[in-house]
Amino acid sequence: TVDTIPADATNLVVSEIHYRPAKPTTVSEIAISSDRDEFEFIELLNTAGQPIDLSGVYFDDGIRFHFADNTVIEAGGRIVLVENLTAFAARYGDLGGGMIAGQYSGNLNNDGEQIVIRKTGAQILLDFTYNDQPPWPTLADGNGYSMIFTGTTPNEGTSWSPHSMVGGAPGL
Repeated sequence: TVDTIPADATNLVVSEIHYRPAKPTTVSEIAISSDRDEFEFIELLNTAGQPIDLSGVYFDDGIRFHFADNTVIEAGGRIVLVENLTAFAARYGDLGGGMIAGQYSGNLNNDGEQIVIRKTGAQILLDFTYNDQPPWPTLADGNGYSMIFTGTTPNEGTSWSPHSMVGGAPGL
């Protein structure tokens, strides 16, 4: 894609994970699903100073998702993957601007798990394991909070914090 650079381990991070959302409570949420897992999401952030192209990038462990060719995240921008698009929209509305890349298959394990993001040719871009026990943010374990990446090493629980708002802020 013109004026982009390929996504790699230096410019792509998982910035927010909502692996065990709050139970659905509103009429519109309950009309979609009574399963809290349907409201999960994971957000990626472009840390580069120019747009990155996610062509050939895919989640290989934890969840399953292949980015469409020419999927671009603008410089400093974010993109969100969701468990269930209809449930997500009932809770968060439409993020607009192509910010939702699509629905992944599988779900984020509530007890923690390994997340692996690869690029065509099996090149590993990101490989880390999150957990639901201290020092990981325990508010993210069913209390309605997501985890946001605030550190430098995604494998360390101290590099993650609970989002300040219940439900997190996908795309922001």
